[in-house]
Amino acid sequence: NLTLRNATFAGIRGTALKALHCPGLRLVDCTFAEIGGSSAIELVDCPGLSIEGGSVSDVSERAVQLLAGDRKSLEPGRAQIRNVRFRNIGVIAHTYAPAILLEGCGNTVEGCSFRETPSSAIRLEGNNHSVLSNSFVNCLQRSDDQGVIDIWGDPSYRGNRISSNLFRDVGHSSEESAAPPALGRCAIRLDDLIGYTQIDGNRFERASQGRFGAIQINGGGHNTITGNSYLECPIAISIQRWNADRWDRTFREPRTRDILCKQISL
Repeated sequence: NLTLRNATFAGIRGTALKALHCPGLRLVDCTFAEIGGSSAIELVDCPGLSIEGGSVSDVSERAVQLLAGDRKSLEPGRAQIRNVRFRNIGVIAHTYAPAILLEGCGNTVEGCSFRETPSSAIRLEGNNHSVLSNSFVNCLQRSDDQGVIDIWGDPSYRGNRISSNLFRDVGHSSEESAAPPALGRCAIRLDDLIGYTQIDGNRFERASQGRFGAIQINGGGHNTITGNSYLECPIAISIQRWNADRWDRTFREPRTRDILCKQISL
């Protein structure tokens, strides 16, 4: 139940704030700027965590790594990131350096603003997370074969909801050196085996590049897409279907079997 209010962390070579096993931690209107390390803020096993207001900008890799909740029992972490401004995240690591790496079960990102990120804004890992009423502008400026919100590779990830968000100018950059995508960039990517995700009420403006739609699904099933709007997207929704042989081969791969065995033993 520790609260940090109106704190400023700036010009720090490594991680600015690390909290392990801190239930009820609150960060209120805090500022993080010019931070090195793999994550500016690292929060592990902090149920009931709340980050409210403030900003994170100009960080070398990830802005926030957050793990809360129990995936085996589906006990929610109830961690919340609300009304935080993220800008210029991943200035050194231009790929696979999301502003937020969200792990565990039952956490929420709501009302936040994400601008000018070379890589994804949010990487979701786990179950029953909610991404609600955020704005994503000029994200995914450099990474290819990714989404602004990216979920990948674990068929046990279920129950996530992405609702009422704005995605604008995905992949757009003012830098002349920024290369066009070889595969594609999109607002939401459900990549390899991801199913049972709800995507509703979002607005996509110029959110599709290359082969990808604004929403791109690769192999997953039982996803629900309703009530979204698409403006100037060359493709609204792209789906790469997998036949039975590919599903069978994928589940026989050691990586997939290791993932599923790990979930059983959590």
